Amino acid sequence: MKRVSKADATRLRQLNQNIDSQLIRTVLTPPGKRIMRPERLENLKAGRGRLRPEEQEKLRVLSANYRSVAQLQKKQTRGNGHVRISTRTRKNRSIRDWLLHGKERDAERRDPEDEQKAIHGLRFLGVDPSEKHYYLRKVRAA
Repeated sequence: MKRVSKADATRLRQLNQNIDSQLIRTVLTPPGKRIMRPERLENLKAGRGRLRPEEQEKLRVLSANYRSVAQLQKKQTRGNGHVRISTRTRKNRSIRDWLLHGKERDAERRDPEDEQKAIHGLRFLGVDPSEKHYYLRKVRAA
């Protein structure tokens, strides 16, 4: 784990202005784990704390795609079914799955199951993946 760099802290502050903080915490949290505490996000924005390498990578992907994420967040979902989880939480998890498992344009195919997770998340958000509007923006090497 490395200390939060100034660039990462600035990136988090800018993202927090454009995107809901619960979505940021959901994206930075690994699937199957509890969502990150709000106090930890505040500490990271202030430049205190440590980020794991996978959290840094997720932060880079989120900041590269924040415009698309903001548009996805505003979309009307396609039903919530008979699920106890709130629509907001399901929407955030769907966006996280798209960011984690989505495919960049002109990139090699990865695991088909992972791509299906991304496509399933986009379908929940009301995006038709058959129109090929589900590509992630490429992240520049740091």
